[in-house]
Order: sequence, then structure tokens, then C-alpha cells
Amino acid sequence: MFMPKNAPGEINVEGLVLMMRPVEMTMKAERAAKLKAYNQVALKEHALRSGDIPGVAEARHPSATGTNRITKSMERIDVPGEN
Repeated sequence: MFMPKNAPGEINVEGLVLMMRPVEMTMKAERAAKLKAYNQVALKEHALRSGDIPGVAEARHPSATGTNRITKSMERIDVPGEN
């Protein structure tokens, strides 16, 4: 599509080079990204539960931390162009 058939060398389009990596490296990168996202959410949940909310007066008072609730839900969303 971008290069003549059987052309030697790398596939280069407007300064971008097509590359590949082993599936093991891709899976490792995906696991690292998921772990990073999980840790970011866990950090914010901990801050909310412990009352460590910047800019809120008396956020650590027992009456404030006792009413903090976290609910989670997952919903399917439609992605344009996907069947």
C-alpha cells in the first residue's frame, strides 16, 4: 500500500517507520498500564476514605469520613466504527 511490492528496506511514510515487537513485550506493557491505572484509582479512593481532600475544611472529621462512599459500575459504550 505504501511501498512497492518486495521493496527492500523499512516501511517509511512521512518520517514514520513501521515497526513490530514481540507479543510478550506488548502484553507486559499492557499489564504495566493497567497496574498504573489501578494504582491511580486506589490512591484517590484512599484519599477520599481517609479525608485527605485538599481544599476542604475539616475533611478528616469523623462525620465527614464516615459518610464518604465509593460506588463503581461498568457500562458498555458504543465505539464509532466498531461492529
